[in-house]
Amino acid sequence: MATPGVPGFVASLYEMLTREDPAVLCWTADGLAFEIRDQTRLAATVLPRYFRHAKYPSFQRQLNYFGFKKWSKQRAPVCTYSCAWFSRDAPQHLSRVSRRPRPADDPKSLRTEKPVRCEPKGPTTFVLPTLLPSDGLATFDKDLDDLWQMLEFP
Repeated sequence: MATPGVPGFVASLYEMLTREDPAVLCWTADGLAFEIRDQTRLAATVLPRYFRHAKYPSFQRQLNYFGFKKWSKQRAPVCTYSCAWFSRDAPQHLSRVSRRPRPADDPKSLRTEKPVRCEPKGPTTFVLPTLLPSDGLATFDKDLDDLWQMLEFP
């Protein structure tokens, strides 16, 4: 189900809830959340039809990325998830379900679009020194510094 503005994961999840066996996953009675009733069958038979994997933990991770909250065991006897803009009776709001941005302190969010490349100044082969037990760390540190100086950073 490719709907403009609706993330693929969200569209696939909505379609799964519409088409798949309710014994595996289904909407709650009020349609504001959904229940996963059979995790094993979900991973083995349902997930591969909608995603490139059959891994339940990957599915859970995507739910978390999109802001779905898992209900406590006191609130629901089976695995139940909900999200503010994800409901059975309001598919027009699916485009409002979006992937949460990564926190600023997450090292993965600090990646640049273009990787930094190192180009050697001289020959492309390096000869690393062979350390003898008597050489110690001081010699190794100097040799490592020399190696770094042979590289040029743009």
